[in-house]
Amino acid sequence: MKSNTYRILLFCSVLLLLCSSGVQAQNLRTKLANRGNKVMICAHRSYWTNNPENSLSSVNAAINAGIPMIEIDIRTTCDGVLMVLHDDRLDRTTNGQGSIKKKTYDEVRTYRLYNGGTLTNEKVPTLDEMLDAAKGRVFVNLDIKDADEMDIYNLV
Repeated sequence: MKSNTYRILLFCSVLLLLCSSGVQAQNLRTKLANRGNKVMICAHRSYWTNNPENSLSSVNAAINAGIPMIEIDIRTTCDGVLMVLHDDRLDRTTNGQGSIKKKTYDEVRTYRLYNGGTLTNEKVPTLDEMLDAAKGRVFVNLDIKDADEMDIYNLV
């Protein structure tokens, strides 16, 4: 029950953070309020089709495609930094190896993300960077894979 309460508070906090001000934020609020019976599209792993999944470029791609919501995955490094990465292991999505929770933030930042099989110059983003990129532009669904909900709540 406690975990569900934190998740609800966290979700509401993210909505407030991302819809706080500006014309784009007003457009998001209008879309949410006027969607009627329509399903809202949510880009999984932040619209990774032509971009590295869970990357800053995938946030912009979702926004440019007119997608109103993205889903991102949150994990924590061994030194407590909230990062955005789907898998526990770095192997599939980056040129790093091993579990992200056994790596420091500085180690993780040396790795680059793959786009399909091509290595890019993009780094694994922090949650803070992703929220900054999304703020007022797109709703964010946080999939908490391996992170403390209170750490996320305090950041948001």
